[in-house]
Amino acid sequence: MRFLILLLLVVSALIADGFPTNQSKQLAQPFI
Repeated sequence: MRFLILLLLVVSALIADGFPTNQSKQLAQPFI
């Protein structure tokens, strides 16, 4: 159970770090 949660956190961290970085920056700029 703990391993499954840890794996989910790692996968979500990798996805958040690799995929939406450029999009989030482009979306955040107009609000700043």
